[in-house]
Amino acid sequence: MSLLAELKRRNVLRVAAAYVAVAWLIIQVVETLFPMFGFGEGAARTVVIMLAIGFVPAMVLSWVFELTPQGFRRDSQVDHSAPSAIAMGKRLDRIIVVALVLAVGYFAMDKFVFDPARDAEIREQAREEGRAEALVGSYGDKSIAVLPFADMSPNRDQAYFSEGIAEELLNLLARVPELRVISRSSSFSVAREDLEIPEIAERLRVAHVLEGSVRMSGNTIRITAQLIDARSDTHLWSDTYTRELNDVFAVQDEIAARVVSDLEVALLGEAPRAYRTEPEALRLTLQARQLYWSESSRSFDGQVALLERALDIDPDYVPALMQLAGLLWQRAGDPSRDGDADIRRMLQLIAHAASVSPSDPDVIAFIGWCAFEFSGDVEKAAQDLERAVETAPSNVDILGAAAGFGERIGAYDAVLALREHMVAVDPACFGCLGMLARAYINVDRFDDAMQTWQDYSRLVPGQRYWTLGMLHLLRGEPAEALAVFETEGVTNDMDRDVGRAMALHDLGRRDEAQAALTRHVENFGEQNPTGTATALGWMGDYDAAFELLQKTLEEKGNSEIIRGMNQPHWRRLRAHPRWAEIATEIGLDPQRVAALEFDPRLPPAN
Repeated sequence: MSLLAELKRRNVLRVAAAYVAVAWLIIQVVETLFPMFGFGEGAARTVVIMLAIGFVPAMVLSWVFELTPQGFRRDSQVDHSAPSAIAMGKRLDRIIVVALVLAVGYFAMDKFVFDPARDAEIREQAREEGRAEALVGSYGDKSIAVLPFADMSPNRDQAYFSEGIAEELLNLLARVPELRVISRSSSFSVAREDLEIPEIAERLRVAHVLEGSVRMSGNTIRITAQLIDARSDTHLWSDTYTRELNDVFAVQDEIAARVVSDLEVALLGEAPRAYRTEPEALRLTLQARQLYWSESSRSFDGQVALLERALDIDPDYVPALMQLAGLLWQRAGDPSRDGDADIRRMLQLIAHAASVSPSDPDVIAFIGWCAFEFSGDVEKAAQDLERAVETAPSNVDILGAAAGFGERIGAYDAVLALREHMVAVDPACFGCLGMLARAYINVDRFDDAMQTWQDYSRLVPGQRYWTLGMLHLLRGEPAEALAVFETEGVTNDMDRDVGRAMALHDLGRRDEAQAALTRHVENFGEQNPTGTATALGWMGDYDAAFELLQKTLEEKGNSEIIRGMNQPHWRRLRAHPRWAEIATEIGLDPQRVAALEFDPRLPPAN
């Protein structure tokens, strides 16, 4: 009898086929499930090796033994012509068929269900890493995260001061254009997750980390600071500074200078220096800042009072001047207060800060924004905001102000660059992702916008989905937009019928669209006239839309129009010839704006 015939008679070929089919199925399942439970490639590789090793013993056993209803028997003891032996062969055939069916089914599931999801995830990860790596590459190793300094005071009651010193150092380093400095909100929030230094650095994509501690005793302060190479988790240096409290500013300068030197940053100008003031003014300013960052703080009044006391001690202390000006700007929006008085006081503070420190990037940016907001001087606003970004490209407040101005004047390419840069230097700013999605929409990069919005929605559950609905409309997907706008809890009541009217109009359901718009006007017409104008313009009733915008200007001023004018849902209104009249009336004459060359200089991406 030939070897092949003998292999068939002993069912060795059947066993080999069954073994290979089952082994392949096991390997596919392992590759899918092991990563979910934290097992790496080594564990999957071990399974493959064990299955390969097991093949030879399985073949030897199938040659020597046969499986019978009475259990395993040596082949010489089995009558292969007996009905039981024939039935066993058929049973092995069925096992092979079942294994193959399962294998093919799993292959189809993996190919058409799992694989597209994995590919999408890989593409998104590559996109995110590419965007971040481009920024990281533009700075090389000249990147740093400053972590909150530990409070080592005897009673552990000086956290506001120790964290404030760390933030002061962060702000000082952020004024070095050649250095990428992660924002306070990101570095402090990640530091509180109790991660190791390499994990923090990986999360924030920095090469170095600065950490330390502060101990206060009477009028003596001891600051310990250490610079860490995050990739190797090794200390580049660690120093302790014991000084009188009024020398704390010199310590900040020394630490910042050493960081700049050790990171081999080639300064294009003078090294920034900490503002000097009386120790008590510093304490009050840092206490106000801690209140601002505290989630439990819901009122600006306590912060304003602390900063006013600091300025009573030192009227020229620029950090207190700028911090108070920002608070008054935010508080002015409270309808229960005298907003005009807060604005007047804010403008006085900014003017005084400019007289004390005209080259401070925060001062420059605030002056530029005020020039646009209160004087309509778009040329000065563009010039000042460009200069501020160039001076402090890691300052997210300045980046945000410049992006907001860019949106107002329609400089969408510049806005996109600024928003991408904001996400890179403030990776924990979830709201920045939402604004980045809008920036992608404004340059018609709808796929990038959708992916960015999905990232945002995963990180911030329960947010409003107006942008998502608009994105579907702009992509020509009115049915999907309608589903978003009709989902309870997804959009607020004031916006829901506006979105429904627009989506229904694009679906050709004109009567239903008009009914939705009528319902919005009845419920929120006085409260949200620009929403009504948005729907009217989208639905093609331009005369009614522009009459309503003109009435809104007369009754409520420019702010209502300016807030929405460069949002995606005003596209059809902005494309209409009558838009030039409205734009001119609010100080944004199209010809004047078109003459602007607003393009803030950011670090080049490699």
